[in-house]
Amino acid sequence: MLRNKKFSSWTGKSMYEAIVPKNHYLRKLNELVDWAELAEGIFPCYKGEFQTGSSPLSPVTLLKMIFLSYLYDKSDRETERYCNENIPWKYFIEIAIDERAPDHSSLTRFRNRILIRYGGADYFADLLDKVVHLIAAHPDIDFGESQIIDSSAVEAKVKRCREKDEEPRDPDARTGCKGTEKKKDKDGKTAEIPKFFFGYKKHSSVENKHRFVTGTIVTSGEKADNAFFRDLLWHDIGIRRMPAGYYADKGYDDGENHLLLNELNMGDGIILRDFRLKDDARYAIWHMIAESDYYKQKKNERYKVEAVFGDEKNSHGMRKCRYIGLVKTKVQIYMTDITYNLKKFMKVVFDISPRACTA
Repeated sequence: MLRNKKFSSWTGKSMYEAIVPKNHYLRKLNELVDWAELAEGIFPCYKGEFQTGSSPLSPVTLLKMIFLSYLYDKSDRETERYCNENIPWKYFIEIAIDERAPDHSSLTRFRNRILIRYGGADYFADLLDKVVHLIAAHPDIDFGESQIIDSSAVEAKVKRCREKDEEPRDPDARTGCKGTEKKKDKDGKTAEIPKFFFGYKKHSSVENKHRFVTGTIVTSGEKADNAFFRDLLWHDIGIRRMPAGYYADKGYDDGENHLLLNELNMGDGIILRDFRLKDDARYAIWHMIAESDYYKQKKNERYKVEAVFGDEKNSHGMRKCRYIGLVKTKVQIYMTDITYNLKKFMKVVFDISPRACTA
């Protein structure tokens, strides 16, 4: 693996050993994660795959800088500044104390290089899978027996057009509905109305013990939640042991989803819509699901996935898109999931959380 010679020198390492505490969050994170292995898929993005020609910036350094930008919710410019002024950050991205970090434009070129090579955001989706495999293989980690599926709205970077003939500011973003909100009408009466947003949707599957995100699909905002249940389920089966069952809100109450869980002999915790529970013999099958121990147990556990989305929005910038367009929004959301998972990984293994970001 290509490494910075100044960082690898005896002087560089010895100085960091003396300055960066042994229990520092970023030092422990380096112990837990093999970043060179995670960066392997980036090698084909460079001519000669680092074997010929002049040595470019290490992809490990650039990947770590992008990770830090999500961990501490910083822009590329802010990340560049912190990597130049904060010694633990310098240590983490593997540059010498007296060395300048790659600038913000290098991060942009780095992301674009990957997107061009892979024809989209597939590398970052695969990177999320790699991280999930890494976590699942750790002896201290045991995924929960079940999975929770839900979606979260991500507001577009720009507002939607006001005029019909106006050029769209984000051509891939769409208006969608996510939940309801209470508002008072002109007579002062409170009513629940649909909550609309303009942007994208993050459809995710989360294991129910530690709440790691095991899979995500990113779409424009108008897509229906239930359409992605099957894809997330099959992805989970391919990446972990067979879950005991699934639970989700009423948005996933689709006959085909219930049938799939039944065929796979899995617990069915998808919340049923009211019309399915009519007192009629024709609805007996739905009453069987609603009266099962699995359904009753999981009905009140959906808050676990809401906590995941809340942390990603409040701590890692997923409330609003950083970029314009579906492809770059996928990069943001996959990187947010990767960041969240690694933060949770550190919490479970070492019981430590990221320190305040000060330079």
